[in-house]
Amino acid sequence: MKELGRLRIVNVRDVWALEPQHFSAWLAENIEQLGHAIGIELELRGREVGVGSFSLDMLAHDVDRNRIVIVENQLGKTDHDHLGKLVTYAAGTKADVIVWIAPEFREEHRAAIDWLNNNTDQSKEFFAIEIQALQIDDSRPAANFRLVSFPNDWQKIITASSQRKANDSGSAFFLEYYSELSAAARLAGFPRAQAPSGQAELVLDRLAAGAYIAAAFSRTQLTLGLFIARNNALENRRVYEHLRLGEHEISAKIGLDLIWDLKEDRIRQQIWTAFQVDRADPEQLLASQRWAIETATRFKAAFEPRLKAILQTGSADP
Repeated sequence: MKELGRLRIVNVRDVWALEPQHFSAWLAENIEQLGHAIGIELELRGREVGVGSFSLDMLAHDVDRNRIVIVENQLGKTDHDHLGKLVTYAAGTKADVIVWIAPEFREEHRAAIDWLNNNTDQSKEFFAIEIQALQIDDSRPAANFRLVSFPNDWQKIITASSQRKANDSGSAFFLEYYSELSAAARLAGFPRAQAPSGQAELVLDRLAAGAYIAAAFSRTQLTLGLFIARNNALENRRVYEHLRLGEHEISAKIGLDLIWDLKEDRIRQQIWTAFQVDRADPEQLLASQRWAIETATRFKAAFEPRLKAILQTGSADP
């Protein structure tokens, strides 16, 4: 029998000392973990978003249902102040999904979220989530989201959604393809590549300055790109323009023609290249996975030093 480690709960303050600078920043970089906990594919839209004279911790987008998601978090026991802000932010943003995160929920605040779920329009979904930091022996701490209050029939809705995805041939293809690609990527030096849940994009690695490398499969091609997803659209454009100053050096280092895909009306910016592939051909699918890993390695080598330089200077201005 294998020897088992001891699982323990770590004080969240030992992991994230400050709420806005540390925890909120970490959550913004890892918002897919929160999305996984509540069964929603989330896309970050902004941090410290102004709502009247107040500032919302995080604004996000429910990709599948095209709905507004707000997140209010704290690193202490829940209080009336944050509950009031949560309701204020929900009204000010016309949010559909309202998430409150804290290490510990007072019983009266958990009951308040239950009451909101029971007495508001069914289109509104309120979540109370306890954030934990878990550690096995001397391993690095890992975040754990524990739901303490959630909408009526939420579990049934998530189960039905998962079943629909499993029955959809397109989603089944993506799930199998990305699972194989993520497994191969981890072996090739991308340990944070994780098997997805059927979505159309696989994140292979996260770099500095809010950027990440991801692969996406369309009908006739696999794209591999650097996606810049900082706190707001202006910052994303500044990072993009800073990188484009070195366009020729970057393209030479990667050895491929790149699409510098700037769009004014898009919150994130991207730089990508593509591999033509027939998804009905197993050999081409395998070749496309090898290409994705090799290209991701080149992207990381070319972009990571420049992104770290942007982060160190504290400015994305060219």
